[in-house]
Amino acid sequence: MWELIIEAWREYFAVLKSNLVQAEGRISCTADIWSDEVLRPFLALTAHWIGKSEGTASLQLKAALLAFHHLPGNHTGDYIAQKFLHLLDCAEVMEKVSIP
Repeated sequence: MWELIIEAWREYFAVLKSNLVQAEGRISCTADIWSDEVLRPFLALTAHWIGKSEGTASLQLKAALLAFHHLPGNHTGDYIAQKFLHLLDCAEVMEKVSIP
């Protein structure tokens, strides 16, 4: 079962990366960090972008889960920023995300 879940994620992620490369303009991200009932910390990273609707030339606001990542260690600003940048790099979207 674990292998099926990983393979489904890989397929989803490949399609998502293709969609993000085709985004009109910049990609924005939102993030949330929380702990489960046994206090294991997790980071969810969501991408938001403008893309063309399938089969038409009209534009549409899109959003998708970019990463769901276990976040061990101290949650300092530097540590979270490193993880955030690493996940953007894995998705190959660094150049499309505005980072001040």
